[in-house]
Amino acid sequence: MFLKVKGIKKNHKNKLKINISLMVALISFIILLPTSLVYLIYDFIDQGEIEYWKLVNSSKEIENELRKTDINNLDHNLIEAMISPDGKILIEDLDTGETFYHKSSKSPKELSETKEFLSSFLLNNIVIAYGEKIEELGTIKVRFDESNGYTYGIYTREVHNQNGTQRIIVERNVSGPILQPLFFWVKTFPIIILWVMLVGAISSWLGVSSTARKLNKKMQEVFDNLEKNQYNGKIPYSGVYGSEVDRVIDNVNKILERKDEVVKSHVRDVEDVAHEINTNLTAMKQSVDMLRMFGTNDKDFVNEQLSTIDQNVKKITSVSTTIKSLSKLNSSSVIENRERLKVHNLVDGYILNKERTYPDFNFITKYDSEEPELCINREHFYLALNPVIENAVRYSSANSKQIEIAVNSKQYKDYLCIGVTNWGIAINKDELSKIFLRNYRGVHAASKTDGTGLGLSISKKAMELYGGSIDVRVSQGVKTTFILIFPRKTK
Repeated sequence: MFLKVKGIKKNHKNKLKINISLMVALISFIILLPTSLVYLIYDFIDQGEIEYWKLVNSSKEIENELRKTDINNLDHNLIEAMISPDGKILIEDLDTGETFYHKSSKSPKELSETKEFLSSFLLNNIVIAYGEKIEELGTIKVRFDESNGYTYGIYTREVHNQNGTQRIIVERNVSGPILQPLFFWVKTFPIIILWVMLVGAISSWLGVSSTARKLNKKMQEVFDNLEKNQYNGKIPYSGVYGSEVDRVIDNVNKILERKDEVVKSHVRDVEDVAHEINTNLTAMKQSVDMLRMFGTNDKDFVNEQLSTIDQNVKKITSVSTTIKSLSKLNSSSVIENRERLKVHNLVDGYILNKERTYPDFNFITKYDSEEPELCINREHFYLALNPVIENAVRYSSANSKQIEIAVNSKQYKDYLCIGVTNWGIAINKDELSKIFLRNYRGVHAASKTDGTGLGLSISKKAMELYGGSIDVRVSQGVKTTFILIFPRKTK
């Protein structure tokens, strides 16, 4: 069992080498098969031409003999020597009507059904392919003998000499010679293809192993240097190992860049938390010192100091929660737990909770359709919407306790917009470009002790995570509308 598991693990480690070797072997087969078939076809054609010229040469030799003597005095031994196995020669004297016929004494073996089929198929296709050329020659015919399955080539030639005019007909069995290249190919091709595939697979295995060792050595040096530098910096491009390796290096560099961004973000988060907590703890310590200094006899004074301590505790809790949310977004590179949700249900569920938190406010929701949906992580949706709603509540005037949430899904084909409008403390125009910056608090926020300066940056980060954006519009001096723009197809 141990050996089996060990073998499986070893094969798993060598999976790349195995895949490349198999791919090289397959490519070798794909290339060699059509190439060898082309050569086989040319062999058929060459063999056909050879058989044709054998027929022609046989007729010429007979013609030379006829110049020396007449039909009746032809040497049978000479004719037998020039005739092919299972061949025939017929000579007709067109002037006297005399004939000379000779058939080979060698009878061929009957062809098997497979060889008969291949012989007939190949020769018929050659005749079809070279039909026009055969017709131009006018002296070649092909005959198939059903009794033995062989195919014969027949060459006819008329000659004129001192003895008159003779017609020479030479018939030759061409099945064997034509099939010979095919039988040779069938015997040798499997051996050749297996040899080529084996050599290709072994060569690719050794090549990949050698390249992998060199690459591994180089990458190990690079990562050792990165480790010495505490993973700061990037991996240099060499171009030695090709564009594929360069793409891997590029991806690793992106990971390192992302790591730097996350680390810097976490450092900022810690600094912000430390700063905010230190500020609030200082304020709490001042209240405690005041109580120690002036005592606890004055009830109103004590309640005032305790209220200050309570506000600072809430501020610390709020800052910690906000920093935690922002840290989550900064660490997110892949959106998890995304689901298709109805916007109507998301907004109504959220507003129901806010109505309990802020009972003095009137939250009005408007939808241009009941159908719109978003493919989004539910927590990310609330991280984007919550700071906008909180700001709307925080900066509404004392005379206006109305917050309007409008969902626009029909105006734009590729986007869904959620607008949050309040009436109260307006944002100065010169602040519009700064309000989404981290830790920025506007001039009107100075009197508000419960803000962190991080809320809108969280909204912006959550929207950017989905390829969306956030916009703000100020009109009539007191009306402020924040617009969350969600792409329907998120990245």
